[in-house]
Amino acid sequence: MIDCINKIESKKVKFHFCLYPTSILIDKNDFLFGFDKIKKTNSDFLCPIKKFNHNPQRSLIIKNNNISFYLPKNQTKRSQDLSDLYYDTGSFYIYRTKALLQMSNRQILPKKSTYIVLKKKLIDVNYLQDLVLLKKIIN
Repeated sequence: MIDCINKIESKKVKFHFCLYPTSILIDKNDFLFGFDKIKKTNSDFLCPIKKFNHNPQRSLIIKNNNISFYLPKNQTKRSQDLSDLYYDTGSFYIYRTKALLQMSNRQILPKKSTYIVLKKKLIDVNYLQDLVLLKKIIN
């Protein structure tokens, strides 16, 4: 994005949106809500997130044909007692331009980062089966 900002000479634009072309089910209201929130919270970055359907803190791993808990400390905990976790939807981002231009290559989230929780089903089109599912939804 920084390269794009430099090439199109848009450093004076206050915010930049990054929309991924593989996320075609995003609604304009998601953008409007997100844009309103980043301004109201005076944040430098906004990321749409979704709550995991099943808490990954009790995930299992397979090693040498055996399973074990990825996080052994959680094996005796009930999933409803664990903190909710969320994931980046990979659909779009909103950056305050000044903060984006000051980020280092190693920094992913600016210190003043906020979010919106997307409720609706999204399909991130990365594989052929994602495209097949998307076509079924659209039809």
